[in-house]
Amino acid sequence: MSQQTAIAKILGYLDKKIELNYQINQTLEQMAQAVFKSWFVDFEPVKAKMAARKRWQATQPGNEAASPVCYAGEQGGPAAGEDLETTMNLAAMQAISGKNREELARLQSEQPEQYAELRVTAELFPSAMQDSELGEVPEGWGPVRLERYIELAYGKALKKSSRVEGPYPVYGSGGITGSHNDFLVPGPGIVVGRKGTVGSIYWETKDFYPIDTTYYVLVKNGCSLPFAYYLLHTLGLDGMNTDAAVPGLNRNNVYRLEVPCYSLELMERFSLTVNSISKMKSASNNETQSLIELRDTLLPKLLSGELTLPATETQEPELPKVANV
Repeated sequence: MSQQTAIAKILGYLDKKIELNYQINQTLEQMAQAVFKSWFVDFEPVKAKMAARKRWQATQPGNEAASPVCYAGEQGGPAAGEDLETTMNLAAMQAISGKNREELARLQSEQPEQYAELRVTAELFPSAMQDSELGEVPEGWGPVRLERYIELAYGKALKKSSRVEGPYPVYGSGGITGSHNDFLVPGPGIVVGRKGTVGSIYWETKDFYPIDTTYYVLVKNGCSLPFAYYLLHTLGLDGMNTDAAVPGLNRNNVYRLEVPCYSLELMERFSLTVNSISKMKSASNNETQSLIELRDTLLPKLLSGELTLPATETQEPELPKVANV
């Protein structure tokens, strides 16, 4: 094998591994979005409890429509002698975890701590819906204005001529526009486009500098930054332009948006769930950054001949396939 071919194989491997890490992070992000949508938009655990109640009631003695043979053993359906609360909680646990009753029983046996955490989460969801200005929401989650949870603070002007290249990313409404040797906001944080790219939303793990075409997010009343990030993605901020000449997002209009009055305990549970996903994303990002630096360091040295590879370097390491994480 020629030296050029060996170099191409090594660099190709690095590029494939970098791309694989990007795909893994996309999958992890989709998982977090799916959890938020299930819990706080579609209210699937609540609806699972409601459906389970109907099935449980249909199996009770004296109910003319009762048909235990039909209902027992169905997903979310009660087992013989099972009380209503257990039936509803098991149904919610299925909705949260995607596991059926047999899988939950196996989880309880093999990983009792994880099962207990799942049950506690399921118990936090209401078992009924109520009408509201937002449509049907879980009982006790009547609408409140977004300003209950979120404050949009103005970024600060920072001309390109005033920037000193450094470790802190500088954010405009279109994303990262450079770096600076100082930061305005300690990370992690959320940036929202105010002028230009209206309603764009970015998550930054490090300390950062949002300029005056953006807002950065402050949270209150028990809301966490991870919860705020996924909530903001459901509100259609990119369609809230209030200035025909220069696109702009008026924060007072954002504050007036109504959202359910979410359970504080469930917001905390969601944040813990997402934090575990974020740790996996962070580890993948760190590995990707190291691979990029390695590739960019090796490439000129290999091409110039400063470094050489053994002629026997013919085997390309096998890459794992992207699967459900």
